[in-house]
Amino acid sequence: MHRIEELESRTLLNATLTSTSVDGPVDTEATIGKGAARLVRFTDPNGVAGAATLNGQGIATLTFTGAGVTASTSKAGVETVTGIPQSISIATTGTSIASNIRITGAVSLAAITTDANIGSVAASRASLTGDLSITGTAGTINLATANSGTISVSAAGKSLQLKIGLASGETVNSAESIGSISAASWLSGGAITAPTISHIAVSKELNAEITATNVGQVVAGSITSSAWSMSGKLSGISAASITALNLSAGDIGPITDRGAANNDAIETSGNIGTIHALSMAGTLIEAGVSTLDAYNLATDFSANDKITSVTIGKGGFSNSVIDAETLNQVSLGAFSSNNGGIPFGVAASDILSFVGTVDGKRLSLTHVVSATQVAVALRIADISPNDLAIRIV
Repeated sequence: MHRIEELESRTLLNATLTSTSVDGPVDTEATIGKGAARLVRFTDPNGVAGAATLNGQGIATLTFTGAGVTASTSKAGVETVTGIPQSISIATTGTSIASNIRITGAVSLAAITTDANIGSVAASRASLTGDLSITGTAGTINLATANSGTISVSAAGKSLQLKIGLASGETVNSAESIGSISAASWLSGGAITAPTISHIAVSKELNAEITATNVGQVVAGSITSSAWSMSGKLSGISAASITALNLSAGDIGPITDRGAANNDAIETSGNIGTIHALSMAGTLIEAGVSTLDAYNLATDFSANDKITSVTIGKGGFSNSVIDAETLNQVSLGAFSSNNGGIPFGVAASDILSFVGTVDGKRLSLTHVVSATQVAVALRIADISPNDLAIRIV
């Protein structure tokens, strides 16, 4: 009797193991391109309908991972994938810069890869949750969202045009130059690296590291908590507010901050163009500085670099330092000279024009090249400078 029970128990165990193996996730593939289907229709893990096509050379294989997924091809060359997968990935082979893959529908994709150049990845309504890896060059990449993955382009060639609706924690590593980057938002501290980037436009918040030799104009709703490094030139910045931007570049063009410039550190070995901000607090701006004191006021300069102008609006100037061998025009608006015992202000070898209302009293300086000129101007205006420093080096 015990022998029969033991055999029944073993039989039940074997049946259970076999069932688990059969019912586990499996891969179902559908292929588009020359010699394959002309179109694949499918449903993504969220139950959203989508379709994929490939024009030009090469083929693309869509892999649907999950149980209960099947594929069938009609005489018209349309392959239909039924069932809801756990994930969808796409891999292309043999494509060229004239090949274009198109994904329609607001579908979720786990990964996209190519083994060669590709003209475009057009998925303007699709969300990418993993990596997009281009082995070669790419012309255009268009995604609705990209979250915490890496977009990589491994070869130099055609200028990349990158468009993402919402990027969050996304990294871009491109061996080819980027013609333009556009996004609604780039959040959660992503990183963008390329030889050059001609233009960046982010309509809302831009929060990403940027590394390149040269970068063109950057336009954003706001710039927050970002580190940028350009060994060459940054053409300019325009944003509604710039906060906690750590920027280093060879030359910097105009900086327009329509709100508060707070806790920024901007450094260049060359020149800086015009600087406009409604207010400035806790910010350091340096052009061609070789040595600083403990309060970041310059004590010497490495070259005759200049800042074209600094204009601070009604929000005021506080706890900030601006250093350049030549300051062409400085207008700091109305502000207090008290800063809790911490020196702040400007340092230069030559200040062509300085105006501001300090503790309610107007101060105006012209062609200042000595500390004596500063002292005389303060005395005439009956201003006790307190923590305000106007240093002539």
